[in-house]
Amino acid sequence: MKILPSTRRPKAFTLVEILTVITIIAMLAAIGFGGFRVAINKSNARNTTARITAMQSNLEGYKNDAGEYPEPMNKDSTVTIKDQTYTSGGAEMLYQVMSGDGNNAIKGGTDASTGAPGSAGKVYWEDIVPPSPKEIEDKKSKPYVAASEGGAFYLVDGWRKPFQYLKALKNRNKIIANADEMHSDGDYEIWSYGALTKPLEDEESQKEWISSWGGN
Repeated sequence: MKILPSTRRPKAFTLVEILTVITIIAMLAAIGFGGFRVAINKSNARNTTARITAMQSNLEGYKNDAGEYPEPMNKDSTVTIKDQTYTSGGAEMLYQVMSGDGNNAIKGGTDASTGAPGSAGKVYWEDIVPPSPKEIEDKKSKPYVAASEGGAFYLVDGWRKPFQYLKALKNRNKIIANADEMHSDGDYEIWSYGALTKPLEDEESQKEWISSWGGN
């Protein structure tokens, strides 16, 4: 008996079925992206904590040599990153302290950075190397250092944002004159805004900070 081929066409997907599949794929992609972002933030947080620890250790070396902790020359200097303005004066000072490349971002200093670690002082952290002019032109980055549009170098956290720094300014009676600016009773403070996309200072946002006095 001869079997004739079927003329029935295969059933096509309905619009509802196609939309359901697309929705499922989108949900899985969102879950995957969310997990990836969480992993990246955790890695950035670990890197930031390690950097703060290294800076604290090297600041002790600087204090032993200079007799006091450093103070930024222009603590209100700023840089703009992704349409957000960040204070960078402390990060510029920390770069010069750690690298010995210039000292005019440190109160009392006069020498500008040249891009050569040790050009104006002792190198306290050998990993602090600035990008070269060619790397800046090609928009290539260094792990710990970024350059502002004005040419100043500054130390960055795991998210490539400038570290924040404050020194407790004490008078003869050891009363802190800038206590209203400080967040702790330390001699100085270093912090990162962490994963925040804006440099927010409110109490709730501070829970996301990574700092020298505690927090994340």
